[in-house]
Amino acid sequence: MVGLIIRCELPYRDESALTMANPWEAEVPLTAELAKRLIDEQFPELSPASLERFGAGWDNTVWFVNGTYVFRFPRRQLGADCLEVEVVVLPQIADRLPLPISNPTVGDGVDS
Repeated sequence: MVGLIIRCELPYRDESALTMANPWEAEVPLTAELAKRLIDEQFPELSPASLERFGAGWDNTVWFVNGTYVFRFPRRQLGADCLEVEVVVLPQIADRLPLPISNPTVGDGVDS
């Protein structure tokens, strides 16, 4: 399985996210339609993308695309920041890990 990562710079600073009753809710909601549009536009070789929701956690929403690729979309700025670090660090430690890892590709995120 090849891993692809889309960096999602938050288009705005949602101050309500700091005080919302459910802090696990996404600062930037990601619908299937938006995920498909971003993938189709930024990775035209995968278009038309077929998406299956793989799951969502505190920091990312994950989609299985075309039965082959995994796309992670940050749900909050902290998740985007962590992905940026991960993309830099993983290639540097790849030869020290017990299993092979994918070479992530980073997309442009959403328009502000």
